[in-house]
Amino acid sequence: MDIRVLNRNDAEQYKQIRLTALRACPESFAQSFDNELSQPLSYFANKITPSNQSFIIGAFNGLTLVGTAGVSRQDYLKRSHKGMISGFYVNKPFQSNGIGKRLLERIIDEAKQLNDLSQLQLVVISENTSAIKLYQKYGFETFAFERDALRLGQKSYDAKHMVLFL
Repeated sequence: MDIRVLNRNDAEQYKQIRLTALRACPESFAQSFDNELSQPLSYFANKITPSNQSFIIGAFNGLTLVGTAGVSRQDYLKRSHKGMISGFYVNKPFQSNGIGKRLLERIIDEAKQLNDLSQLQLVVISENTSAIKLYQKYGFETFAFERDALRLGQKSYDAKHMVLFL
């Protein structure tokens, strides 16, 4: 399994895994499948182009992208010491094989390389106990609980906001 920072050349595979994630786990993402489905390939290429503000990593099984996670620095100067983890997903056939753990380790390592970034935050649906346990294992702590964080049709989902101080 190769884990590396994605670049523009990975746009097609990134688009496919992103759409798979949005379809398979719509409650875990703020964005909707229909909205991202309508986006051109250039949207995804721009999204995965690394910078000092953001990056997305991918786990590859051979040449196939099977998992992703990203970090983006908060935009406002007074909050730029915070990075937000998003887009964390591993394709179903590859789950429970340690890939999520390896993605999280790499995300933390890469985030430490960003100048003046002192914390990573994330939001996780409170029902996703396996993800919460993984984050806690790496030192993430819950700092807020949000009721009715996302709605999917008539169903409401609560979320935990977690932080790791680097």
